[in-house]
Amino acid sequence: MSETPKSRCIVYVDGFNFYYGISRKNPAWKWLNIQSFFELLRRNDDVAAIKYFTAEINPDKTKYLEPGVAMIRRRFPKIKVSVYLPQLPASQGRNNYFYQSIGVTCNLLPLGRIPENQLSQCVFLPNGGVAERPTEWC
Repeated sequence: MSETPKSRCIVYVDGFNFYYGISRKNPAWKWLNIQSFFELLRRNDDVAAIKYFTAEINPDKTKYLEPGVAMIRRRFPKIKVSVYLPQLPASQGRNNYFYQSIGVTCNLLPLGRIPENQLSQCVFLPNGGVAERPTEWC
C-alpha cells in the first residue's frame, strides 16, 4: 500500500520574538535546528519551508502578531493556520481567544523539546565552509 501524502506546511518564525522571548534567555537555543523541531511538532505534515519575519513593534505589546495572522486568514480562508506560543498564562489568554475566534489553532510551544533539536557542534555550509557553535551558546 502507498502512504497517504502529507499536507504541505510552511513555518513562519517571528525572529524578533524568538530571539528576545526565547533564545536570549537560553543562549543554547540559538543553535536550534528549527527544521527538525517543527518536523517533530508537525509529524503529519511535510515542512516544506521555514521563513523568518518580524512583526511590527507595537509599544503596548498587545496585538503584535494578530493583524498579520488575521490578514492571512482573510486572504487564504482555506489554508489551515496554527500558532505556537511559548506559554499561555492568563495575561495571554486574550491572544488564544482572538486566534480561535478567527479559526486559528493555538498550540503551546513545547520548550522542553528544544534541547533535543540542536544542530551538531559543526555545521557544514553549502560553500564548503564550516560554522561552529560558539562556546557561549553551550
